[in-house]
Amino acid sequence: MRRWWQEISGLVLPIACGGCGLPRTPLCEECAQELYGPGARRARPL
Repeated sequence: MRRWWQEISGLVLPIACGGCGLPRTPLCEECAQELYGPGARRARPL
């Protein structure tokens, strides 16, 4: 049910990636990786 609502609202309010402008997605995978960076990792003091 949610999917058809997104399709209809896409006609009135088009969705595009905030980073690169790719249509039909609020934030594409490549831009999300650039925004959030790599995952957390353990750091040890020298």
